Amino acid sequence: MTALQQTVLQQKYRRLNYDVRVTTKTGRQISLRHYRGREFLRRLRISADIDSPSMELELDVQREWESISFSPLMLGSIANRVPVGGASDVALQQDNVVQVFVGVPGLDALTEEFMCIFYGRISSVDSGSPIMKVVARDPLHDLNAAWITDAEQELGSAGGTPAEVIMVDLMNRYGLGIPSIYTPTSPGWMITPYLQERSSLWEALSRFAAQIGWDLRWRWRPGDAYDGAPTFFEPGRDNMVDNYLFRADDYYDLSSLPVNLDEVRNSIYVTYGPEANRQTVWHLNLSSIEKYRLTRSMWIEEASNSPLQSEPEANAMALAALRDLSRPKASMSATMPLFPWVELHDRYAFAPNMVHFDSLLSFSTSGYAHEISGGEATTTLNLRDGGPAAGAKSWLRREFRQGVKYL
Repeated sequence: MTALQQTVLQQKYRRLNYDVRVTTKTGRQISLRHYRGREFLRRLRISADIDSPSMELELDVQREWESISFSPLMLGSIANRVPVGGASDVALQQDNVVQVFVGVPGLDALTEEFMCIFYGRISSVDSGSPIMKVVARDPLHDLNAAWITDAEQELGSAGGTPAEVIMVDLMNRYGLGIPSIYTPTSPGWMITPYLQERSSLWEALSRFAAQIGWDLRWRWRPGDAYDGAPTFFEPGRDNMVDNYLFRADDYYDLSSLPVNLDEVRNSIYVTYGPEANRQTVWHLNLSSIEKYRLTRSMWIEEASNSPLQSEPEANAMALAALRDLSRPKASMSATMPLFPWVELHDRYAFAPNMVHFDSLLSFSTSGYAHEISGGEATTTLNLRDGGPAAGAKSWLRREFRQGVKYL
């Protein structure tokens, strides 16, 4: 956050400028806010959640004004043609790049006072009504369409290959132009030989993250407001430092969320080891059992020749799952003026407003949504007590997983 951004943030009635830019197949850039002197953007919503692998952008776009049309089938519209030569170049169509910038009013979106809060590609366009519906998702969504097409191949090594090295290799070979994986700090997890079968690239890569309770998602590199990458990282379960303190008048519409006990697990078993010597570790959270008056158990069965072969590794997996699942994914939500600096797993402190609570409280972010419409710009945070967590669904899918076929 720059010094000027910090000044704007401290203003009670702060104003932030924003822009939505589309890059077409020919490299032409179009601002949906300032196209030929008219604003075509009616609404935008950016959402992210720890149980969703990618960010999503929803746009409401005015389809036409006078002779200008953004309908993909109106090929004669100047919005859908290259200015010089007039070749077809549809503005809003699948796979075109979309970026959302937010920054200080009065400055251009390409200065350091602006930050990119969404980068992705259009996945669907509905131009049937006068207000078009456009949906885009960040590059990790493309991993579902990218497939490891080779037959079974042996990866890893007898001495162990760092997990992030194998992940980068898979991304570079099958990632269809998706930026390579960035690992801020190595988990130190060494992969012994295993057979990589045909699967989607997302399934293969997310398996590595799930095995040790790490996360894989699109994040902005530290210190760079524009340079994002698929990032392999630990969600910061032990983080006790607040990223920001919200004053009582910084937020409004604070409310409790329904508690979904179906995803709570407070007793975790992990079975591991070779066939001749299977071992099980067990961890439970007594405070969770007492609070929800029920023991909800979960079993994770590792393959007999999985890289996870030691008691410390099994304990680490069980404890990560326990910390993520012993509390509901979210217990509170808070709405505030647009706060574009939020990221999943951030930890925030909230000063008491003397209505909902009377002492300082800290929460971690399990989801958020930015919405700009009709001159109003808001951010809604979904918050959980306790530290940051990886998605519950990634753990729950492992309850019934048969294991990976290792050599």
